[in-house]
Amino acid sequence: MVVTKENNKLRVSNDFYTFNDFSYHVTNDDKNSVHLGDIWFKTEKSDFYLNYDYNTTQKFILYQVNGESISRVATENVPIKSVKTYLSNVYYLTRYQRGLQDADQTTNLKYATHNNGQWSSDYLGKTGFYYGFDTLGKVYDWTIDKDGISTFGYQRAEILSSDEREKTFGQYKIKLSGHQHELLKP
Repeated sequence: MVVTKENNKLRVSNDFYTFNDFSYHVTNDDKNSVHLGDIWFKTEKSDFYLNYDYNTTQKFILYQVNGESISRVATENVPIKSVKTYLSNVYYLTRYQRGLQDADQTTNLKYATHNNGQWSSDYLGKTGFYYGFDTLGKVYDWTIDKDGISTFGYQRAEILSSDEREKTFGQYKIKLSGHQHELLKP
């Protein structure tokens, strides 16, 4: 997305040729689902814009909008499905897709932090786990507090039998930084 300022107005373009006036429209009130492309939504602390950049990178990009300032928070290969803020960080869930490279080396729960004018992100929780969704795609709420993030999760990226995978189903508490979680309730 390209952002320019003309005559004291912000103008945006997704194709680098056609520019439109930048305006904010909330299009999603559901905290746990965000649909593809050109979606505006609010969290408790910030306004966000989610865009699927089909024309150039073919990635899903999350922007934070703060008045006339727009900053790229995160770029993902898979859809960003839920976004929350806590303290000064942005937390989000991505949707699992078959063929996702390195799924055994990451999770779908991510966080982004803003330091020295730059956003950086990392995954949270135990590698290979999938949080916030069950095997049929049902969405579970997730809460954030000083002790971590609580939500449903299970081991997805390992080659497991159905019975072995089912034994990993449970409510987890995921630390706000690092790659650890605790099983609260199977």
